[in-house]
Amino acid sequence: MIRSIQALILIGLGGLCLIFSSQALSQDENTDQTDSHSHSENQDAPIPLQVQILQSAEEVENRRRIQEENREIERGALAIQQDLAKSARVMKSIALLQTLFVGLGTALVLASLYYLRQANRAAVRAVEVTREIGESQTRAYISVHGNTLPDRLSFRKPEMYSVTVRNDGMTPALNLRMGAILFPKVDEHLPKISDYLEKKKGEASGTSILPSGHDTKCETGGDPPLVDAQEQLGMSTDSPQPVILLVTAIYDDVFGVSCESQSTYVSEPVSEPDENGWYEVRWIAHTDMNHLKMTDQRGRV
Repeated sequence: MIRSIQALILIGLGGLCLIFSSQALSQDENTDQTDSHSHSENQDAPIPLQVQILQSAEEVENRRRIQEENREIERGALAIQQDLAKSARVMKSIALLQTLFVGLGTALVLASLYYLRQANRAAVRAVEVTREIGESQTRAYISVHGNTLPDRLSFRKPEMYSVTVRNDGMTPALNLRMGAILFPKVDEHLPKISDYLEKKKGEASGTSILPSGHDTKCETGGDPPLVDAQEQLGMSTDSPQPVILLVTAIYDDVFGVSCESQSTYVSEPVSEPDENGWYEVRWIAHTDMNHLKMTDQRGRV
């Protein structure tokens, strides 16, 4: 039994060997056929030959003309580029000139605006000056009439004196307040006008209006006798000394300007006091102490 199995195995192995050998032979034949076919194809391929193309004279001339035209086109393009570059330089110069002219025009405009502003200022100032001249010609002016001053003074008794004050302006004086004071003429004893004016402001009651060309009375009062004043100042009391009459007026004009007018007169005795202490005097205007101070609503003098 075992021997029969071995015989079968040997027979199978022999069959496999025959199959593998037959396949190898077929592959060798195919290879040989392929090589022979490639060799035959190589033998049948054409051999390349060098061919020289011959051109006619007309074709050569055409080609030369085309090349010449191309060179002319290139030269034209180069010339155009050069012209464009030159034009660009010219345009740059023109732009610079335009910038300069624009700057000059701007400077001229600014200068004209400056001079126009100056002219406007001058015109406004001229209007202000004209207005000030018109106001100065028409505003109220308060002054003392010298011929109304007292021709006699009391040396030993307090007396009240009245002077005439007139509005010599062309418009009324508003809120008029006035006062007058007598005191011996001693330069270092001149009362402060501001203190005196404040005193008169406090004493004034109500307001008054003095029309243009009208008069009013201003009276002194509350002053000590001249002899006592001279004694207080260390002056001689044997005879009267020169006396100062100070008349002040505070008022507003119709233009809204506050005015302070001061009139000053100095008396010189022309006679000795009588048994009642009266003596005659002569008045002289003391122009150095006269003034007119004006202040408008904005505080300008």
